[in-house]
Amino acid sequence: MRERNRAYKGEKAEPTISLLFFLLDNKTYATPALKIARISNWEKPLNLPGATGEFKKVMVIDSSSIPIFELHKNLGITEPIDKKVALKIQLDDGHIAVTVDQVLTLHNIPQASIKEMDNILSDSTLKGMMESCFVFEDDIIPILDFSSISLK
Repeated sequence: MRERNRAYKGEKAEPTISLLFFLLDNKTYATPALKIARISNWEKPLNLPGATGEFKKVMVIDSSSIPIFELHKNLGITEPIDKKVALKIQLDDGHIAVTVDQVLTLHNIPQASIKEMDNILSDSTLKGMMESCFVFEDDIIPILDFSSISLK
């Protein structure tokens, strides 16, 4: 409504990005909402026999076998025993599933408030995924952008 009122007055609305907030190990993270294809209940993953590399398990979401990106392992966080939620995330070359502790809410964040993070991560997968953050209610929220992950 406020943006509509600004448009009537000739003011420009500040560009925003829609981010989905979620919890991992009691820490809040965000990811671009437009990349989320589905929020699903967690299902027991299936092992891929003979699989090597990053993806060794799949989860069935929407009748499709989706490779699981083990975010907890990549962030060095203990994986919870009582997993509840999986995010089906759209990539350029398919989908991945990411398990999270809890999905919180969707927020529109002003793009001007998003800042690049210093290169503090040594893992090359995480460097491409966690390049920006913003302050929300006195907390620094890292933005996880999974678009740097490839299924090839």
